[in-house]
Amino acid sequence: MDHTLNDIRAAEQKGREIIEETGKEKDVFLNKARQDSMSEIMAVKKGIDSHKDHVIADERRKIIKAQEELKIRTKKEVSALDEKARKNLSKAEDFIIKKFEEEVKK
Repeated sequence: MDHTLNDIRAAEQKGREIIEETGKEKDVFLNKARQDSMSEIMAVKKGIDSHKDHVIADERRKIIKAQEELKIRTKKEVSALDEKARKNLSKAEDFIIKKFEEEVKK
């Protein structure tokens, strides 16, 4: 009977050791899983940041191009308005002189 009791105690001890070792292995696996998931999250975040920077740079280039096109169009419109104003100024001068001469003749 002592032999059976010793076998039972040994089996219980072996079971406790297995449970303890399994707990340690579980902790190791969980820690590795946490590290792997954090590494994956950081890699994805880095990819997102890189993509975001690329999109922002593209949009900046588009805005700068649109600004340059707007400047060119505006300069052309200003030149056209300036030319029109010069022509109208000449007509206005002629009109004023004509009216002045008409008033002088009266």
